[in-house]
Amino acid sequence: MGLENGSVIDTPAHVARREVPAQRWSPSVQREAVAGFRAQAGRVAGAVVAEVRRSVPEFAATFAGPAGGLLPSAVQAVILRGIDTLLAPGSAGDDWTEMFRGVGALAFAADCPASALPAAFAAGERAICARMRTYGQAHKVSDEAVTILTAAVARQVQRLCAVSIEGYGNARDNASDTLADRRARLLRMLLDERAPEQVIVQEAAAARWPVPSAVVAVALRCPDAPNLPKPLGAQVLADLDGPQPCLVLAADHVDRAALARSFPGWTVSIGPAVPINEVSGSLRIARKAIDLHERGLITGGPVVGCGENGLALALFSDDFLIDQLVTRRLAPLADLTPRQRSRMLVTLHEWLANRGRAGDVAEALGVHPQTVRYRMHQLESLFADQLNDPHARFELELAVRAELLRTAAACKEDETAEAC
Repeated sequence: MGLENGSVIDTPAHVARREVPAQRWSPSVQREAVAGFRAQAGRVAGAVVAEVRRSVPEFAATFAGPAGGLLPSAVQAVILRGIDTLLAPGSAGDDWTEMFRGVGALAFAADCPASALPAAFAAGERAICARMRTYGQAHKVSDEAVTILTAAVARQVQRLCAVSIEGYGNARDNASDTLADRRARLLRMLLDERAPEQVIVQEAAAARWPVPSAVVAVALRCPDAPNLPKPLGAQVLADLDGPQPCLVLAADHVDRAALARSFPGWTVSIGPAVPINEVSGSLRIARKAIDLHERGLITGGPVVGCGENGLALALFSDDFLIDQLVTRRLAPLADLTPRQRSRMLVTLHEWLANRGRAGDVAEALGVHPQTVRYRMHQLESLFADQLNDPHARFELELAVRAELLRTAAACKEDETAEAC
């Protein structure tokens, strides 16, 4: 647990999840071998620091410059304290609490994201324990001894991780940043897929943003000089100054009309509802929807919802793949004139949608059933067994829908739309 503003807060989820129960020191544990590992603590610390720098570079950047020597000392302290709790369980030992509280404060001062702290400690713990297991095998230390030793170090890592997060939180609360700064930092954290949920909750409390059960990301785009948006309210996190403006808000607070009023002249795309640790995925889909809207493959606006455009988003999630599918499945139409090809595509689409019922197809197209039968006879000659094979028919339907969407979009862009 840590302290923030005098109240108790949870430590990161990975700490709570991975609590290591204390184990008793058994006579079967080879004390001499364990003491031998203690002598290598400095060298092991160097290897662990290298792994932390590699795995969590944004945390390692905290210790650039004059603070560069602190990280190896901190890691060595973890190793020594874990071993000493076994070799001399009654001894007080050195108290490294303040040092690690300072590590958290230093990370905040360097603008290190809060999510990097638990990630760095977890990487360090993995590296230390791996070195201990390697040492144990080389020096014939019993499995029991290695297990007890790694558990002791793991307990120290988890305790000091919580202390560091407490130091980070204290430094954040004592800083002179404004509420707007905290909300901007929270938004960046929400878009970071690695941020643990519990850290997000703590940051949200500092930003005075109630954490909802589900959120949506909203992508924004304005090709011309944007009109200034109207006030959005405290429930909306917003980045309107970056190259790709966006919002994050509770899923049950989405008001399309209000968004349209707040962003006149903008295209607004609402991503799917997701948990708070999946915001980046919602934003990615919302931005894809704006791309498709600009290409005319998604209609409507100025507010676009991803929910009702799932087919277009799925079809055009990868343009190269859909191009390959269209080329392969619609190859039989390649030799037709553009007019014939368009007519056959529309007929084939309705035939697939109406399961081959000529009367329903004729009604949908506004033609005589005999015309439908004639066209279908031609299509059966062109596509042969594709119309009878379930797998081929499914791919054919996807290809037809994608091509019709693209054709409609091209017609809208054509100044002589009558030619379409």
